[in-house]
Amino acid sequence: MGAREHDSGRQQILEALQRHDVQFVVIVGAASQSRGWEGLTADVDVTPARDPQNLERLASALTEIDARFRVDEERYPRGFLPPGGLDARTFTGPVSVALSTQHGHLDICLIPDGFPRGYEDLIAKAELAPVAMTSTTANIADAADILHSKTMANRQKDRDTLPELRAAFLRAGSLPSPSGIDPATIAARDTAARMPGAPAQRRTPDRHQPPEPGARAATRAQPEPKSGSRAMRGTPNGRSD
Repeated sequence: MGAREHDSGRQQILEALQRHDVQFVVIVGAASQSRGWEGLTADVDVTPARDPQNLERLASALTEIDARFRVDEERYPRGFLPPGGLDARTFTGPVSVALSTQHGHLDICLIPDGFPRGYEDLIAKAELAPVAMTSTTANIADAADILHSKTMANRQKDRDTLPELRAAFLRAGSLPSPSGIDPATIAARDTAARMPGAPAQRRTPDRHQPPEPGARAATRAQPEPKSGSRAMRGTPNGRSD
């Protein structure tokens, strides 16, 4: 993968999580870039462990970086902060929460598509590796898990991206090549499957919607989902000591 410009915002977000010892796995765009994909992504997506202690640490880290719910940008240009701020209870109901921070966008995806246990499922194959566009290491979702989640989400944008992701992961060595098949062959096959006349796949709605502003209880009650080189196996706090 070619050299990328350093993303100081991404680095600041990850470092804040690590300062507070939050257990998390980097997923979706930043994880895909770290696995060899050269596409662009506008935010950082992570899946944290859902035990109460970790969620409290998560809330503390988010408070440090002034995280707010990403809702109607015209009405709430800096994001919406519920009365009393964020705490562990903020993350016990929703499947995903879209946030704005002083360093950029951060999406907390507690239950990614295809992984009903969230962090517990992902950490099993995650690896501690450099996060693309930063000098930080963290637990990065396994390439096969990234593809599985995209497949299970089954949105049009996911179906469109899958061949490109798979080919990129194969080229980078992040994904084992099946039976020695050339990555270009796999990409061509996947592209052909999306051509007119190919069997249609069932589409599921995009569940990732940010919570609406309102009372704390109402905010928590809305369930909303969202979605490198190999180094060490995944570690609980997402960094090396």
